[in-house]
Amino acid sequence: MPKPTREPHPLAAAAFVLACLILSALAALSGCRVQKTEPQPGQSLGGTLFQLQNGKFSPISGQREHPPTPFRPWTVQARVSDLVVLDERLYLGVNGHGVAELIPETDGLPRFAYFYDPMIFRYRTLTTVIPEPAPEAGSLLCHLYFNELLNVVSQTELKLQGISLLRLSVASGNYQFLTPPYQQEHPEWEAVGFVPATQRELYFQWKYSDSNRTLFSYSRFDPEDLREEEIGELAYRQSFCFRNPGEDTALKVLLSEARSLLDESGISTAYHLHIRSADRSVVRRFEYHPGDFTSAERIRLYTLSAFRRDERLLLLLPDGLLLQAAAGSRRIQRLRLPPLPRDCIYRDLFLHGQYLVAGWEQEAFTAVGEAGIFFAVLPLIP
Repeated sequence: MPKPTREPHPLAAAAFVLACLILSALAALSGCRVQKTEPQPGQSLGGTLFQLQNGKFSPISGQREHPPTPFRPWTVQARVSDLVVLDERLYLGVNGHGVAELIPETDGLPRFAYFYDPMIFRYRTLTTVIPEPAPEAGSLLCHLYFNELLNVVSQTELKLQGISLLRLSVASGNYQFLTPPYQQEHPEWEAVGFVPATQRELYFQWKYSDSNRTLFSYSRFDPEDLREEEIGELAYRQSFCFRNPGEDTALKVLLSEARSLLDESGISTAYHLHIRSADRSVVRRFEYHPGDFTSAERIRLYTLSAFRRDERLLLLLPDGLLLQAAAGSRRIQRLRLPPLPRDCIYRDLFLHGQYLVAGWEQEAFTAVGEAGIFFAVLPLIP
């Protein structure tokens, strides 16, 4: 199954909040494997699989054509951690390396331009890439941090310290450190959590650790006017803004279908749904918890990716089944992405113009091996 979410749940009742946070934390530490569904019928979608090799995207046929990629913690392994559009161009956040631009070509195969800086990104976790608002329009903001628990080096080995937010000017290809006021005043603290509610409303979870204690603090930051204010833990949790799928008819239909394929007898399964859209640069989050989620003996959490275009919604399942529904209709259209190498699953979904990009990874516990993207032209989806 996809990696369990590492995000807290903003729920109304304090006891339920605490229970869900503990369960999510345990899931993130212990990990779990996907119980693959039986292949479902669906129209096959032609396209190209790409695998990351030394940070570069290489086309593959779907079978393993390169030497096996050694497993590393997901926090430092090369994988696609985010996708975003800036000025009608598609950019991929590549963990451990930086940002890559995907450039479609007339022959149907894309090429890539790389904005990599190993001194900054290596051994750090790149979580989010978003367009920066004016006056820095034309730039991307990147959040990254050093994960002490899941790493292959110690923090003292890094040549650069105190990095939480970067600005990439895509015109020049240069990165610039953007240090929020809180980090300027507390240079020994690091932003281990980051939630962009909007382009101008960024929420941080700050962490300080020494041999005797670990402390957390929270803030809200506006990158346009560089204003920042400290907030409480509850306000930070609420910034994730999880919604109920019942408020969205198309999502409700697709979630019901996903549950019929992914739920298993004897296991209480919850869902986090991350929805991107062409008119919004940040993710919307929805959640579904069965009534017995906090009391069941066996629990599981799926994080699924979706994309909204006008009145249509597409939901990607880990085995590559792509479900599409329109607002006000219960009819579901099924497309099927190509099979991945053994033990790999699809994770993230993004549409840009007539192009579809889906991230994929080979997961085992808290480690990732091979990773890459699937790219396709979508004449079937208006």
